[in-house]
Amino acid sequence: MVDLDKAVMHYRGSLELRAPGHRDRPRSLNILAAALGARFDRTGQMVDLEEAILHTRGALALCPPGHPDRSGSLNNLAVALETRFNHTGQMVDLDEAVMHYRGSIELRPPGHPDHIISLDNLAGALKARFDRTGQMVDLEESLLHTHNAVELRPPGHRNHCGYPNNLTVTFQNHTEARNVEKFVMFISLIINDVNYLTDESLNELTQICNIQTDMEDTDVWAATSVQHRREREGTLRQLERHPSGYITLWRSTVELLKGFTAATKAPFVMPGIVDRLAATLDYNLDALVGPKCNELKVKDPARYGFKPKELLSDTLQVFLNLSDQEEFVLAVAGDGRSYKWELFERAVMVIRRRAIKTEPQAQQLLAFVAKVEEAKLLLGAEDDLGEIPHEFIDPLVATVMHDPVLLPSSKIIIDRSTITSHLLSDSKDPFNRAPLSIQDVVSDPELKARIQEFLVERRKNKMDVTE
Repeated sequence: MVDLDKAVMHYRGSLELRAPGHRDRPRSLNILAAALGARFDRTGQMVDLEEAILHTRGALALCPPGHPDRSGSLNNLAVALETRFNHTGQMVDLDEAVMHYRGSIELRPPGHPDHIISLDNLAGALKARFDRTGQMVDLEESLLHTHNAVELRPPGHRNHCGYPNNLTVTFQNHTEARNVEKFVMFISLIINDVNYLTDESLNELTQICNIQTDMEDTDVWAATSVQHRREREGTLRQLERHPSGYITLWRSTVELLKGFTAATKAPFVMPGIVDRLAATLDYNLDALVGPKCNELKVKDPARYGFKPKELLSDTLQVFLNLSDQEEFVLAVAGDGRSYKWELFERAVMVIRRRAIKTEPQAQQLLAFVAKVEEAKLLLGAEDDLGEIPHEFIDPLVATVMHDPVLLPSSKIIIDRSTITSHLLSDSKDPFNRAPLSIQDVVSDPELKARIQEFLVERRKNKMDVTE
């Protein structure tokens, strides 16, 4: 402590010699603030922390946009504010810390020596805010930044140890939380991100592929106007020098899904989630091995962060992780937009040829598709049930209900999956706009039993007629 006290005294003297207007004053303010912060860590004296915050604010004020020390000053102030939040619990400090961490990371893009540190700092602050507020968007962003920081570290780095186990343990802890509704919203956000990143990545890769293909045909390329060639070449150079990041995030987010579904399955087969997840995975598989996959074959794909083998492996692993879940099988079978059994056959051929998965995993995928095809036959039979009693029909989507629930305010009976999906974007009863959460709905086991009896009887009658 004696040495630390002397350091603080020395830094105060140095600051006095660098009066306002001196070019090194911001640095002296930051150094003194760091020493005061270190002394606070040892003694817990809030006066030191308050002074440290005062000096970091002063340093930032002297570092306008474009100043070389601005990113460091933003980070230092954020660290000090987060420290005060940890001791006082004042959310205003944490919110401001997150804001400054964001500002710092914008000035430390990928390749900057402090980029990874900035990712770690922002991830930690977002996780702390989630712990206080339960806002799933903060947890989602925190996990993504943590994952990206690990990805950027070299193999063998100590922070690789225990990852992704630590990430999935964190995820499991939140699946056991009482607020299931917020947790479902978190999964929904992840699925939304995958959908968005998939579309943006496909657009970007297709654009790159088209330009590269045009340039390879020298005769056609030479026949186009000079202006057109310059525009296309400029677009390609821009994409090469400054990739958008969508492609890397696409793979990272799918990898998160792989880890999460390996850690726990039940949340991903919940009503309102499982159908959307199945459609998302089918869409990704179609993009990677479907008829248009040749449009993604760019030269030097790693240059753009595109690793198709890893992306295909992770996508298929999510299917494998959930392949023993009946709800997931039915959801894949019910996806009329992207699901095709040929995609899985094509995927199995690719993973065998390129040794992306083991032979037992390839066999497991084929067995999964066989179950999906059986489920499709069952769903097809339900499409031809004849006249269905009105009380068995979902009032919003006009399909047969399988798990009817009562909405307590409007007294409307609706399928659990339908109302769960609705509540992900709107926390009100769709029939009278009264506040509503999924915990409020009331199961109707008597009606559910009657619907099941009706379905069994209709299927039996259909089979008798067929025979």
